[in-house]
Amino acid sequence: MSTPVEQIDGDEWFRVNASFHEQLAAFSGNRFFTEAVRQQNNLRRMRESTGYYELSTARVMQSCKEHLAILDAAEAGEIEWAEALLRRHLREAVELVGGA
Repeated sequence: MSTPVEQIDGDEWFRVNASFHEQLAAFSGNRFFTEAVRQQNNLRRMRESTGYYELSTARVMQSCKEHLAILDAAEAGEIEWAEALLRRHLREAVELVGGA
């Protein structure tokens, strides 16, 4: 993505973020898990399209750092650490939008 972070709109960020999560799930090789993440993204898309969630530059930057840390841990073969980072990332995202 070549758009400066300050110029990313909510739709573009949602697309990039959802794509990251779906691709990460696809790496598991479990098509049922991948489909569950797709369905969760669809639910998030509906919720976030209501305008309830406000995108901030700081949150985009933090999410990108978290995504890179997850990928770094997975690439290093530290799967349990990558899982812990992903769980924390998802928990913080849920807290940001006021619960599941």
